[in-house]
Amino acid sequence: LLSFVAISSLSIISHPAISLTVGSEFIGAASTLKILLVGTAILTATSPFVALFYLIDQPVYFALSGIIGTVLLVSGDLMLIPQHGLIGAAYARLIMRAVVLLFTLWYAKISFQKHYSR
Repeated sequence: LLSFVAISSLSIISHPAISLTVGSEFIGAASTLKILLVGTAILTATSPFVALFYLIDQPVYFALSGIIGTVLLVSGDLMLIPQHGLIGAAYARLIMRAVVLLFTLWYAKISFQKHYSR
């Protein structure tokens, strides 16, 4: 939770960070950076749950989450990049990571119920 909050709060300082590091010419990328930082926060929130699938011996999670992520990212890019460009690619990644987080939580619940009902 702390990592999620910390990474999400980085989006607040994206304008100054871009100005100070690469220059004000790239300030237009601040909105894309904000979206990507929120996506990174979601990925960080997903990571602790992934370890649970080792504990309960559910390696199929990794295949399923990889397939879901790949399908969503490629289809999202195909739909959003032509209309929205770089920001569309950022949204496609954000959507993919949010769906994978929801899938991870759902699959963890199902797997734990199955594992502990034996």
